Amino acid sequence: DNKSKPNMSSNIERFSDIAKFEKRLEESLSDDSNKTFTLFFGKWCPDCVRAEPQILKGFEGKGSHRLLWFEIVREEYKGNPSFHFRTHPKVQLKCIPTLISWKNGNPVKRLEEGELLDDAKFAELLNSN
Repeated sequence: DNKSKPNMSSNIERFSDIAKFEKRLEESLSDDSNKTFTLFFGKWCPDCVRAEPQILKGFEGKGSHRLLWFEIVREEYKGNPSFHFRTHPKVQLKCIPTLISWKNGNPVKRLEEGELLDDAKFAELLNSN
């Protein structure tokens, strides 16, 4: 499930299984040698598709930045107020794409939807943890 696309940065890990994603997030947050970020994304979402090049470019070559990329299935998410990450106490997902930076086990900054296309906000988030 964590197959990397060719030429994808090795610091980006993709998931579609909630349990595997949460286990990896826990491991990553307990490892102080990197900065942890999570991305909630859907290939079916126009805002996600527009933001993808910015995200990939932003994490390219940043070995200390670990991005855990969660691929959301449209049918599980759309119109479902009880979707796991909407009700998750720390994630509280409202929309996609959502990129979150984490520190000391907690989210410290997030960008949602079109905010990911704002170069200044994106750079600020990458340096927030």
